[in-house]
Amino acid sequence: MANPKLDALRQNLGKNRATPMTQETDIPMNREIHEPRNQETHIPKTKKPAGKIQIGFYADPVVRSNLLMLQARGVGKDKTDLILSALNDLFRQYGLPVVE
Repeated sequence: MANPKLDALRQNLGKNRATPMTQETDIPMNREIHEPRNQETHIPKTKKPAGKIQIGFYADPVVRSNLLMLQARGVGKDKTDLILSALNDLFRQYGLPVVE
């Protein structure tokens, strides 16, 4: 049983489109098809310094405040140097080699 209203809609489908449709796939012809990101071709946003690793952890916000206060006092070290200095003290305490 044919529905004349549905048939009319099907006939008019796509006539008012700005982008013509292909008959085989019903995909707009100007649509760009992006390939999924591949690990081999993906470029990281930042480059890792040679011979370095990243160590991260969650800490109380006071830790950041204290590090910034030490920098403001003119200790002459950035946050990385301050944390590395504290880790070296810990390594010395347990008889491990320090990082220079």
